[in-house]
Formats: sequence, C-alpha cells, structure tokens
Amino acid sequence: MAYVLIIDDDEDFALAAQMVLVSHGHEVDIRTTTKNAIVNMERRPPDLVILDVMFPEDASAGFALARRMRHFSSRLADIPILLLTAVNSRFPLGFTERDLDDEWLPGDGFLEKPTDLGTLTMRVSTMLAPQSRLPEATQRGSHASSPDTSNRTLPEEAVGDPDKPTKIP
Repeated sequence: MAYVLIIDDDEDFALAAQMVLVSHGHEVDIRTTTKNAIVNMERRPPDLVILDVMFPEDASAGFALARRMRHFSSRLADIPILLLTAVNSRFPLGFTERDLDDEWLPGDGFLEKPTDLGTLTMRVSTMLAPQSRLPEATQRGSHASSPDTSNRTLPEEAVGDPDKPTKIP
C-alpha cells in the first residue's frame, strides 16, 4: 500500500502506530528525531508523514520540519503531514485542525495524543485516499485548509475493531 514515515520521539507510540499501520498493509518507518529528516525523505519520499510537534531538543521541532517540507523542498512540499502531538496537554494553547496554516502551522491533519488507534488508522486512510475520491478536498499544494473528515465512513478493515478502542500514551 503506502509508505508512511512516523517522526516521533515517543518510541512506544511510534511502535504501536507502526504495528497497527503495518497490519493494514502499509510500510512504516520510524525516526525518533527530526535530525536529517529532510535528507532522508528526499532520498525516499514517503506517501504520508505522521509528525510529532515537540521533541526533547526543541519544543517546536515538528513545526519547523513541516515548514521546511512545505517551503524549502519542492520534492516534499506536497506530501501529506499528519501532526500528532500532546502539545495541548503540555501547553494550554488549544491547537486544533482549524489552526493549520501554510505559513505558520503547515499540515493536512491534526490529532492529539493520546489518540485511539482506530482514529489514527482512519485518518491515515483518509489522507492517503486518492484526491478524486475526496470531492471536498483542497487541491494539493495549497495546504491552506484540510478537508473535513468528520462525516466520512471507511470500510471496517480501514478502522480496526471498533469494539476494542486502544489508547496510545
């Protein structure tokens, strides 16, 4: 299926997400730092990046990486970015998907940790779906807004077992 890159310093989360996404047919690599991320992604561009915002070396390293992807690498500019972070539990800033903005907070989706693995899988499937199947999706390259995915339904195999919600720390 798709090549997904998880960039997150929380190895427990990354391994849990990797296991679930691999079980849905995706190839998944994990990086626990943003160091060399651009170089590595330009060598092998992923189909989707799941990106944490906060890293021990820099509380906004994920934001900075997303900006570099969008603005300084033509090869990476159109790769969907799912920001997945606990930033709101650490800092009372109240970030939501509505705050995604091409200049300041580039991304195509936003989920807060802890998140349900079914929700993560559904969001990844939605973000990887061909644009032609998402009529209200914005054209890639604008990154100014994300499609509203709240009313979409996916096949059961895309969201896992709804009777067994699993939280990621």
